Order: sequence, then C-alpha cells, then structure tokens
Amino acid sequence: MLGLLPVCGCDGNTYDTACEAIMAGVPIDHEGACELPCASDADCAQGEACWTPPGQCDAPGRCAPIPTDCPLMMPAFPVCGCDGTTYPSVCDALLAGASIAHEGPCP
Repeated sequence: MLGLLPVCGCDGNTYDTACEAIMAGVPIDHEGACELPCASDADCAQGEACWTPPGQCDAPGRCAPIPTDCPLMMPAFPVCGCDGTTYPSVCDALLAGASIAHEGPCP
C-alpha cells in the first residue's frame, strides 16, 4: 500500500509516506527510498558502475549495471571517457564502466 511506505520524491529526497511528499508539494518519482548518489565505482555493487551525466565527470553519479553487450545499430564515433581513455564508441566506454566526458578523442 503506497500510503504507508517510503517514497522517493521527484526532488531526490526520500519521504516517510506518500502523504508527506504530497503535503510538501513534491510529485512522487517511485515507491521506496531514493538511491544515494555515488562518488566512484567503489560505492557500487559488483557488476555496477557509478554513472555520471555526460560531460559532468566530477558530478555525483548513480550506481547502475554495466552493460554486457551493445545494440547492433548503435552509432560508432570516438568518445573520451571520464577515466581519460579514448573509446571507439559510447558502447565501448559503457562496457568498460566509463562515463562519458565528451564526444571525440581525449586530449
């Protein structure tokens, strides 16, 4: 029952109940506590990486699974990973668990 369980608000904060979020005027993102941001892969479970928004290597990230394969039709162009490595494609960077710093090779 949603009303008695913690919820994650669209503001990224966890509320004890849906009622508390609604009373604060915050839409509910999902049932359950909000995920805590990660600072590095060490904060994540095995098989996960700390993904940051593209171009924001120093920003807090979110732990999410590292993909195991790439879609066949994914475009291939070089990207610079937040780890300072140039990858042949976005998918290759993701397979390595690297967030994207920018399109094109690393300096």
